[in-house]
Amino acid sequence: MSVTMTGMKQRAVDRLDQLERENEIDWPALKGLSEGSDPTALQVFEGEVQGAVNWWRSELRQLGLQAEQVERLVGAYAEAFWVELRRRVLAFGDQGGCS
Repeated sequence: MSVTMTGMKQRAVDRLDQLERENEIDWPALKGLSEGSDPTALQVFEGEVQGAVNWWRSELRQLGLQAEQVERLVGAYAEAFWVELRRRVLAFGDQGGCS
């Protein structure tokens, strides 16, 4: 398996797509929770990201990648997940939907 920064970022977006489908995420409601600083929603996503990072870290090490490269790749995954999550949540504003 060839692993790139771009590929890891896409995997994060794909995971959010999967979570959205499986859990029927209500983005407007999630936006309301985030504006109210609901710690539960944040904890759920933090747990998701940490679990995925740990899994990817293990997988990438098994592929024989060096520790520094592994950390860059899992960092790219985590950053892309949070950026995309923020984009989706904030998309429910004036436009009325997520595009």
